[in-house]
Amino acid sequence: YSLPKKTDVKITIHDINGRIVRTLLNETQDVGNKLITWNARNETGVLVATGIYFYKIEAGDFRQTKKMVLLK
Repeated sequence: YSLPKKTDVKITIHDINGRIVRTLLNETQDVGNKLITWNARNETGVLVATGIYFYKIEAGDFRQTKKMVLLK
């Protein structure tokens, strides 16, 4: 993702039922291109099951949710 200005960013992973599985990021970030990866683990470090998940990006006024499929 790319940030045109310094802003608060929150990136979360949700299961098919909308529950938060993992919060990957919740901090203020500077301008620039960013890269983040998810290691398929939940908040307690346990590997999650194969299935459909959603990632949600919130940055300033921007909100976007996209679907992804986790295959093991």
